[in-house]
Order: sequence, then C-alpha cells, then structure tokens
Amino acid sequence: LRAVKKPGGSILRNAGLKTRQMGDRFGVCGTLFDNFSVRRCKVSIKAILWDLGDVVVPISCSWPEIVEGVINGLDGVGSLSRAWFEHGGGKELLNNVESGLFTHERFWQEASCAGGISTFDVVMASALFSSYLPLSLNVAHVLVELQKRYPLFAVSDGDFGSEFVVRSLFAHHAVAFKKVFISSKFGLKKPLLFGPVISFLQQKFGVEPEECIFIDNKEGNVIDARNLGMSAFVFNITEGNSILLLLAGLRHAGVKI
Repeated sequence: LRAVKKPGGSILRNAGLKTRQMGDRFGVCGTLFDNFSVRRCKVSIKAILWDLGDVVVPISCSWPEIVEGVINGLDGVGSLSRAWFEHGGGKELLNNVESGLFTHERFWQEASCAGGISTFDVVMASALFSSYLPLSLNVAHVLVELQKRYPLFAVSDGDFGSEFVVRSLFAHHAVAFKKVFISSKFGLKKPLLFGPVISFLQQKFGVEPEECIFIDNKEGNVIDARNLGMSAFVFNITEGNSILLLLAGLRHAGVKI
C-alpha cells in the first residue's frame, strides 16, 4: 500500500473494506487481537498513545549495530568493535540501559569512552542515528488522518533517536504530538513512564486511562498499559505487520478512521 490518494479514494478508505473483512475473519478481530491484548472499549477513545521504534519507524539493524555505527562515525576511526558488545563491557552496558539501571545519557557516555571519545556530541550523534530511522510513510499517513480527530502522544523508551523521529514527523508530515514522553527526558522507562503520562492526560486534557488506546511493539508494554485501564495492542512494522493490522486494531477499539 502507498501513502497516497488513489482514484478510488485515500489509502484509508481503500483499506476500510479489507479491515472489515479482517474483522469478520477473526470473529470481530477476536483471536488475533486477543493475542495482542486489544479490547473493544465501551468508553469513547479520546487520546491515542504511540510508541515510536518499530511502530512509526522500522528498525532493521540491531541496537549494537546502531551504537557501533554512531560511535565510530563520531570518532572517524572505527575503534568500537562488535566484539565489545558480544564479549566485552558493551553487553553489560546494553543490559543496564534496557533494565533502566543506567540512563540513556550514561549509556552514551560510557559507549563514547569505550570508543575513545572524550566528549559525546549529541547533535552529530543524532545526525548519524537518523540514517537508521526511516519513517514509514503509511504509518505517517495514518497519524496525519488521526490527528484531525484525536490528540496524539508519543510514549517511547528512547533518547535523541526518538526526538529525531518526532521532529521528522512534524517537518515532513506536519504530525504534531500534543506531548512527547521520552525515557531519557523523564528518567523512567515503561511501565513507570506511564505515571507522568496518565497524570498529564488527566490534568491537562481530562482524559482517563480507559479513554486511551496505546500502540507498542512489545507485548509486555501492552499488558502493562491494559493493567492501567487502557486499550492497547501490539503493532510491529519492522516485523512486517501490515498497515491493515494497524487500522483494524484501531477500529476494533472504536477509533474513527
């Protein structure tokens, strides 16, 4: 599918029949979406929360490959090897940032030191990182249509890479998230990151968790969101999930698109 209008209508209109057929096929999206922890809400959806990596941008490279590319791009020598991630301190460093023991800032500082870089240049690193983060035009088109009806929020366990995705969506597609929640800025990872998200939605928008839907690439995060009262489902564009799956999941939860 292309994120362009066709003679018969937009991509969203053309996909409508197919997503309805998908719903019929799975018993109103029953078995498929039960596995991904989506549910139909009795309450109207008033806010849509988005993860970024593997949802809005396909990430085909592994995290060690990306870090190696960024650090070696900064020093221009290539002093950081893949072996450091497999057998050296890199593996422990990755585990520490994934578990939340280390902040993203500390992670990049230590990775820079391992690569022989005394000062980490965030601006240059962001530019290097951007080459690994191509926007999905189809998902961007869905975001463009959704923001006409719903406030959108980004909720990401990321750092300056996530910030780049947010800037790119705005610059190239005029997608404007009402608020961006990124782990590196709040010092929290999901599910703890949901705390400030829910507080903000309640105080600024009068929206309760039951009135939100959350889309993430990890089933664990989806389960945590559901435990807080949200509707949620898994979508992973990197693994080849169709845009039809995204549309069907949104419509199943009552989102008008």
